[in-house]
Amino acid sequence: MTFINHRSAFLKIFNTTARYHHRHKVFEDFVSCAVIALHNGVAHDAELEKQYLSIIAGYEKEDVTRMAELLGHVVMALDQERCDFLGSVFMDLALRHCGRGCDRKRADA
Repeated sequence: MTFINHRSAFLKIFNTTARYHHRHKVFEDFVSCAVIALHNGVAHDAELEKQYLSIIAGYEKEDVTRMAELLGHVVMALDQERCDFLGSVFMDLALRHCGRGCDRKRADA
């Protein structure tokens, strides 16, 4: 897959992930879980693991799997092109104006 394919796949998967939560929350939780997973892969921290488990407890199993797929696309895209991948998809998802109080649940709402 090319960088563009990984980016497109990320956007498509993200838009189908946890549609029962606000998009900003899903993005924030994805980033938090990704950071914790990467950190604990190198230096395990029990408190971070508790935080990770607390976050994913609010998601259905299929959505947790999708988050892992999202991380895979981030890693593979960055392997092909070093850039602010998450920042650019955040902007494309129109989340920059959608803080914690935003009532948008879907990117296409």
